[in-house]
Order: sequence, then structure tokens, then C-alpha cells
Amino acid sequence: MTFEEKLTNQEYDRIWQEYCGFLDLDMASYMKIQRRLLEEQMGLWCASPLGKKILKDKRPENIEEFRAMVPLTTYEDYADVLLLKKEDMLPDKPIIWIQTTWEGGKHPIKVAPYTSGMLKTYKNNILTCLMMATSKGRGSFDIGIGDTFLYGLAPLPYITGLIPLGLSDELHIEFLPPVDEAVNMTFSERNKKGFKMGLGKGIDFFFGMGSVAYFVSMSIASLSEGGKKGGSFLKKLFTMPLRYLKAKKQCEKEGRGLMPKDLFRLKGFLCAGTDNRCYKDDLEELWGIRPVEVFAGTEPSFIGTETWNRTFFRMHAFMNLYRKRKCTRIWMIPPMFPGPYVWMRWQPGRCMKLSLPC
Repeated sequence: MTFEEKLTNQEYDRIWQEYCGFLDLDMASYMKIQRRLLEEQMGLWCASPLGKKILKDKRPENIEEFRAMVPLTTYEDYADVLLLKKEDMLPDKPIIWIQTTWEGGKHPIKVAPYTSGMLKTYKNNILTCLMMATSKGRGSFDIGIGDTFLYGLAPLPYITGLIPLGLSDELHIEFLPPVDEAVNMTFSERNKKGFKMGLGKGIDFFFGMGSVAYFVSMSIASLSEGGKKGGSFLKKLFTMPLRYLKAKKQCEKEGRGLMPKDLFRLKGFLCAGTDNRCYKDDLEELWGIRPVEVFAGTEPSFIGTETWNRTFFRMHAFMNLYRKRKCTRIWMIPPMFPGPYVWMRWQPGRCMKLSLPC
């Protein structure tokens, strides 16, 4: 049964338990799932040609041996396999390859394989993120069939291009502009068309990188400045002049420029990236809703999402923690490297690095 079918049947408790029930797990239950996931991944990876290459034909019998035998690696250790897309070396057949930047110059891009299992997890995790972006507390969320979503995303082959693909199987979301149009537009064209459509339909969700979301948000204020070329352009966008006039009048009364919150009422606002803390306060002021931070990367996919009172990582992979002050060369062999911490040994207040199974 799809997410949309469960919404139609008003099975709200079931939806919450399925997508956000992990929030109620205690540490022991969480670690039990983590260990099971690693055992599944370990068996597949160790049996693959890529795993044998990294292990140098050693065969760990359990998780403890695996963590002791497998060195910490970087993308460079896999580049000869992944950049050439050698599917026969991998533990499972990829459905799609996702791309991101790497070092530039000699190595401008890197690619990551996504299997059917990874895509299923990705789909579940993005739905969880949307729920948490609208949640005010346990059991609370506000997602509707046909909600609108401002397309502020990088299209495929980048990871955010999977969001429309993943949601399409579960829930009807109207992207502004439509995905098949957006992928053929420039960034500027997408913004203009998306806002124009949003002024007629409203915007329920917005997801963007912190700095990009800020740039898009500020474009409204800059376009609304009176006497400038942008002012006349913005007015042409408005299919509902009354909304614009009412917002403009209120802004003049308050002695400030027009902001997105004067025109739109978001249900949920999501942002990702390493620079979010530089923009979250400003974005909240601009949109009238605080963005919920999502933690993700091309290789690990969605790792976690901010909740109404804390950050919690979804259990999609076994994660280790390392003391950052000692973690200066992550390609060191195990005897020279400080031991990893699992979640039970998390140390509050300490800056730590996160590692994931390859």
C-alpha cells in the first residue's frame, strides 16, 4: 500500500509508526537494528570482488572481526571500480548511478551506484523528512495529496534529482515547475517559473541547499524593490494581484521589503548542506518557518533529519564515530587508528567524525 493510499484511508497512526516509529527506539533496540544491517551488508560486501579486493582475501566471521580487519577507506580506494562503473565488481546491481563533484581538475566528478534496496530506503527517508518538516510533536504531520513543492533542486544525475522520482511512486506531489520541464531549464528559469506557478497555486514545500535557498529567497526581495527593473518583472509574475497588493501594503506599513512569507505559507521547509547554520536564522525570517535540516551525501544517501527537539539519524546503515582530534588521516591502517565508537559510546559535547560501511 502506498503512502497516498494510507493517507486516503486516514491511517495516520500507521503512517507515523512506519516512517517515524524509530524515534521511540531505545539505544539497545536501535543498536540491534544497526547490527542486523551491518551483518546483511557484511555478507554481501565480503563476497563481492570489490570486498575481496579491500579485504585482501581475509574473511571476517562477525562484526567485531569486520571492524578490526577492514581499514577506513576513501573514495580513492574505489575510484578505479566506480568511475568505470564496473558493475560485476559490486555486491549488487545498480539501478542508477548518482554523480557529484570530487577534487576538480584531474578528478572533477565521482559517481555512486544506487541499487533497488538503496532507492527504497531513499524513498522512505525522504517521506520521513517531509513528515518531520511539518511535525509539531510525536504523531503530528501535515502532508496532503497534491501538495505543491517548489523545485529548487539539482536534477539527475545529482542526488536531489531522485526526490521527484522517489515520491512519484508513493504520493502525488505537484512540483513547481513540473519535473519534465524543470530538468531542461536553467536555475534562473526554474526559479521564475516556480514562483509564478506558486503565486497561483501556493507553495507547500521547499527543499534546497542552505546557500541556494537563501539566494532564491533573497531574489524575491531584490525583485520587489521599487523603481528598479526587477519590480516591474515581479508584478508581471503575479496572477493574483490582490495578494501582492495586500502583502506590499503590509510591508510598507512595517517599513520593510517584501519577503517570501508575505506571499506564501509553507507547510515544510527542508535544507541540506554544510553551510546551513549560516543561513537558517535568515531563512526563518524570510519564510516565517524554520527550515528543518537534513543530513545526506551522495554515497550514504539520507543519513538523518532534524526533529522537533533533537537530531536523530535514521537506521539505514551501521555508523561508527571517531574522536575528531585524532582523526587526521582517515586512510591509516587500523593499528595506527583510534578505535571507533558505536552509538552506545557516544560522548556528548565532543566533536566526532562519522564513518559508514563501504
